[in-house]
Amino acid sequence: RCILRHGGVVGDFQGDSVMGFWGWPLPSDDAREACLAALAIREALAASENLGADPIVGFRLGIGMATGRAVAGKIGTDDQVKVTVFGPAVNVASRLESLSKRFGDSILLDEATARLVRRDVPREIAGLRRIAVVRPTGMETAVHVSELLPPADVSIGEGGAGGASCSDESLAEYEAALDDFERGNWASASERLRRMPSTDRAKDFLATAISRLGGSPPPGWNGIIDMDGK
Repeated sequence: RCILRHGGVVGDFQGDSVMGFWGWPLPSDDAREACLAALAIREALAASENLGADPIVGFRLGIGMATGRAVAGKIGTDDQVKVTVFGPAVNVASRLESLSKRFGDSILLDEATARLVRRDVPREIAGLRRIAVVRPTGMETAVHVSELLPPADVSIGEGGAGGASCSDESLAEYEAALDDFERGNWASASERLRRMPSTDRAKDFLATAISRLGGSPPPGWNGIIDMDGK
């Protein structure tokens, strides 16, 4: 419903996931409506928590968003046809959706989508923060991952990644920690992360990456986190 309301197309249902896309049958490079749809989906799920009899009470969700060229249209046979889209951007979005499980109820974006958000989406509609550069399992190319946040005056859930809007101070602290992490200054990164709210799942993700790699940058460190599973 949220996808359709904001001008998207529902392309497929895969297990417990739904794939929505924009740009076909009418061309569009505007990420604004896709962002509004993603935030509306998360808000609708959060609202279900107030309805004790709702069948999705207690469910969690994550969203992955990517931008790029893809093949879209009808696919199938004479007996069964569906409208769908496939291509590299779809694969990246799927990997980001899987990665979102590590952040709670997060909305993760690739760099192409993040650039459109910075250009076209004002802060009163949605915020943005860089999360990390990761190489998903099975992919050769690293992905610059950002998180879409609700407006500064709206809170859904608690604590940064996973649903709540971060304060400007927390955003600045995390991005400074990420800069230190990517440069290999992990002692400073760890100290900054310790000062962040305990409920921030992005902080936990970066701290876990530092711990998993032994607390100090490996030889030839390039700032990329290689993921160890979907």
